Amino acid sequence: IRLVEKGQSIMSTSDDLDISPSLLLKWWDYYKAHGLDGLKPFRNHYSGEFKNQVLKAYHREKLTLRATCVRFHLSSDSVLLKWLSIEKEQGNAALYEENRGRSQKMAAKKKTNKLAVPKTREQELEQQLKELKLENEFLKKLHALIQQEEAIPSKKRRL
Repeated sequence: IRLVEKGQSIMSTSDDLDISPSLLLKWWDYYKAHGLDGLKPFRNHYSGEFKNQVLKAYHREKLTLRATCVRFHLSSDSVLLKWLSIEKEQGNAALYEENRGRSQKMAAKKKTNKLAVPKTREQELEQQLKELKLENEFLKKLHALIQQEEAIPSKKRRL
C-alpha cells in the first residue's frame, strides 16, 4: 500500500511483491475507503438488518459488487452474491434467518454402507450371490475387451 501511495502502479507493485494485481487492487480500494481499518480482518457474521441495508444500497444506487463490498467492508463478492441469491429465491425476510452451517437436509443424509453385514443367513447368502453376479459380469466384460484388443493387432498384421 505504501508503494502505491508513493506513486508506484498497482501492476508493478504486484510484480515486485509477487502477488495478484486484483488482490492488491482490492486492498487498495479498502484502504482508500476505510484507511488502515480497511485492511483489518473482516467480521464474518452480519445481522439481517445489515444485510438488508447493504442490498437496498446496492439496488438503489446501482453499485457494482466490488463497490458495495468496499463501502460496507464485506470480505468478498461471494458474500454479497449469496445474499442476492437468498433475496431472489426466498425473499427479503430470509436474510434475517440464521443459516450458518450445513442445512438440515444435508445433516440428515447419512451414507449407508451397501455392503453392511446382513441380519439373517438368507440375507447374507443373497448379498453374496449379488456380489458374485457383479464380479462375473465384470470378468465377462474384461474378457471381451481383452479379446477385442488381441483382435486389433492381428488385423493390422494382415494389412
